[in-house]
Amino acid sequence: MEFAVTTRTIDDVAIVNCGGKLIFEKEAAALCRVVSDLVQRYRSVVVNMGELVSIDGNGLGTLAQCIRDAQQAGTLLVLCRVPRKVKQVLDLTRLSTMVQIAATEHEAVERSRAAA
Repeated sequence: MEFAVTTRTIDDVAIVNCGGKLIFEKEAAALCRVVSDLVQRYRSVVVNMGELVSIDGNGLGTLAQCIRDAQQAGTLLVLCRVPRKVKQVLDLTRLSTMVQIAATEHEAVERSRAAA
């Protein structure tokens, strides 16, 4: 399954849907470009990972870069619908301590609105 990224907005919150395999440098760079652009333009960005089937070291590095970009921009970044295996890797690498994680997209958007 190829990696795919789509974006949309709900009020002033940008939603990034990613699906497929977040592996290899090309896919990781695509996600990073999208998120880096959005954190410059929105106060909150939600990354919906519900359709993500796998992630590798490049993907983890990309998530770490996205988190840093959001922090530097003063933007709230919330991951949602994180698959169990991906969450385990985020916990092992301690990336989960650097970003908010919500169970559902609705919960992530509500957190974003509350923080605005």
